[in-house]
Amino acid sequence: MKSKKKPKTATILSPENYIRQKSRNLSIYKCYIPEGWEESKLCYIIITRRHVSGNVTFCMYLVDLGCLGVKDTIYHYNVPIEAIDDLLKKMKDEGSCFEEVPYELAHNIIHAGIDYAKEYGFEPCRDFLSITSHFLEEDTDDIPYIDIDCGGIFGNPIYVNTGFESSAREKQILAQLEKTAGEGNFNIDEDLYEDDETGYTEEEKAEIKEKMKIVEELKILNLEEKKKLFLELLPKDEKPDSITDDNGTRLILLCSLIAYEIINEEELDRQIKQYREKFDMIFDDIEDLPNSLFEGVSSLIDHEKLIDLFDNTMQSIIDNDHPKKAIAKFRKEVGDVPVTCFMELSLYDSIKGKSYDKTLKTYCQKYPDYFLFKANYFTHFMIDGNKNFLSEFEDILLNHGQTITNYEADLFFYNYGCLLGIAENYGLATIMAYEVFIRECDWISDSVHSRLFSILSLLKIQRVYDNIITDVSTISNP
Repeated sequence: MKSKKKPKTATILSPENYIRQKSRNLSIYKCYIPEGWEESKLCYIIITRRHVSGNVTFCMYLVDLGCLGVKDTIYHYNVPIEAIDDLLKKMKDEGSCFEEVPYELAHNIIHAGIDYAKEYGFEPCRDFLSITSHFLEEDTDDIPYIDIDCGGIFGNPIYVNTGFESSAREKQILAQLEKTAGEGNFNIDEDLYEDDETGYTEEEKAEIKEKMKIVEELKILNLEEKKKLFLELLPKDEKPDSITDDNGTRLILLCSLIAYEIINEEELDRQIKQYREKFDMIFDDIEDLPNSLFEGVSSLIDHEKLIDLFDNTMQSIIDNDHPKKAIAKFRKEVGDVPVTCFMELSLYDSIKGKSYDKTLKTYCQKYPDYFLFKANYFTHFMIDGNKNFLSEFEDILLNHGQTITNYEADLFFYNYGCLLGIAENYGLATIMAYEVFIRECDWISDSVHSRLFSILSLLKIQRVYDNIITDVSTISNP
């Protein structure tokens, strides 16, 4: 007797996969850009495609023609056509009047911004690369070319502070422009230097200008001269982690210049792409409850109160301001849940208490699926003698099975950077690729950004030093 065939079931794609795989099958409907986009150099572009049902899927692209290319992008899948009218009205109420334009103009603006930004080392945002780039038509000769002006005065890049980036990201952008454009070859919007807008102090402004001057001086040296100066600036004990003198800034900037000259660009691009694809994921904000950080916390607890308690308790631990009392208060209010135990563990770690290892093992047994315990356990107990520890550490995140918060991601990617320092089988290209990837992660907190880039700078110095001493002949005749 023949068995009955099971009826085929339709595969339901997520909005993200639909945009990646199917959206180009829809016809372009309408495209919009704000009036005056040529002067502002920064604009939202809206592109819509219409379904046979009459609904639309649309993507918005925040394009910076002055410097950064596609800074942000969002998408809405299969929504009523009235949603576009509502959006345009809302944007108008906020001061942006949009006009309908041919798709060809919208396409050329987006790709002009991307191409110009790449000249200075800036890549489009992650969601564009992984999702909304697939919503555009392929960039072929079938799309008529339209010349789009990019940059500021004389075509030089211009960075305009809009408050979109974190302060750490702003400083990274300036450092990148210092390296790729050079002092005097890019412009900065005056608003960048308003303290009440960005938080820059007079000392920080002076520091930025001084770094630009140093980079310009170093760029005129050839590679052999750079290598010779690098060894002269390196501490005599040849230990990069002992850099504390006035030459530290010059050494770090010089190291970056040398690194980009000696690295295999194709290998670097391959590893950057690998990081982007591997960690192409979205993290929850800790204020969006429930979430993985506050697993087990009662939904009856006021959300705002919970976040305040958490922030205050963690700050007490950092400042060593009666942390035990703060943790006890948190436990009384929230209960004996994983995040409370994590706070206790953080306290032991901050004071280097002998109870840390024992407590970590206890909590890992009690809450084996809690992300922070799994990540911390691995970094403390699973590295020694394990040649593949970095890839296994990655698996903790990639195979976790649920979305984690940006707070948990902060700690994971900080620990990942630390692990790169002891993974001897990873070279300069990996360090630099991770640095580029982290630079793009605008959800990482300023404090973690700062600590990570200090770690990665030291790792680059070590790798560049190793490269130089393997070929002493390159510096024997300065």
